[in-house]
Amino acid sequence: MSGPGLADPPKGPGSKFFGALLMAVGGLIATACGLCSLVLVVSILAGGHFELSSFILVALVGGIPTLIGAFIFWVGLRLVRPRRTPVDPTAFD
Repeated sequence: MSGPGLADPPKGPGSKFFGALLMAVGGLIATACGLCSLVLVVSILAGGHFELSSFILVALVGGIPTLIGAFIFWVGLRLVRPRRTPVDPTAFD
């Protein structure tokens, strides 16, 4: 039973495993794309090519997959640890 002020019911082991799998995959995607984008930005800055189109290309090619990986990680985190809801203070009176 869930409602305002009540915690979510416990998740089963299958849900926790799938959540951990999503966290691993999302973390790998976000880390790989983020590091690759960082290397590209550093190489652009070190080479002296301060063109806006270069940064837009890095943001599109590296930024969007990084955000997708972070979102996959967040979904997995929600499956492993459900959101905690505040407890109604009058529930224990």
